[in-house]
Amino acid sequence: MNKNKQTVIMKKRRARRTRATLVGTAQRPRISVHKSNTHLYIQYINDEAQKTIVGVSTAMKDLRTTKGKDRVARLIETAAQRAKENGITTALFDRGSYRFHGTVKTIAEGLRKSGIRI
Repeated sequence: MNKNKQTVIMKKRRARRTRATLVGTAQRPRISVHKSNTHLYIQYINDEAQKTIVGVSTAMKDLRTTKGKDRVARLIETAAQRAKENGITTALFDRGSYRFHGTVKTIAEGLRKSGIRI
């Protein structure tokens, strides 16, 4: 099997496995993390109503000016602030198909430090 095809299959399996038990509610939404080649996205999702409560990304105007680790730190800060504005104090962390290290781990730890219980 082609190595790229195997990688895609493993990512889909990981995503399915991590999301199998995670169901976000209005009181405890699911925090979804997505990484593209250029941007990071964090969403607070209520799966019962199938609505995104809060969405933050590095593509937003006020976060585009920063680079590197400062950009991730500002993203975490903005995501936590908007969550608190919407009354979110606890959430489920959905890493999707990404392994829990590097940027994904930094996001989880940053949200915990800013007062969101994961």
